[in-house]
Amino acid sequence: MLIIGLAVILLAYLLNIKKHELIIVVFICFFVIILEMINTSIERTIDAISNGETKRKYGVAKDILAGAVLMATILSVIAGLLIFIPYIIDFLQFSF
Repeated sequence: MLIIGLAVILLAYLLNIKKHELIIVVFICFFVIILEMINTSIERTIDAISNGETKRKYGVAKDILAGAVLMATILSVIAGLLIFIPYIIDFLQFSF
């Protein structure tokens, strides 16, 4: 996730997107990374305290966390497309 986030921020810089759009891109990249870190830490905590107990009970919490990360990732893809597509189209028209 970190490498993808850095690549997206680099692309934003290379395409010279507007400042407010860059702020949105950076915010969303960090949001997904932070959410993934929270997800990982809570999953490891659940694994440590569960001691093999009712996987089903703890599995629901882990699934919900994974769903939250998935939703944040989908949000980032949609926002990225909405921001980057006009710049990519302009770049391609200018190049050809």
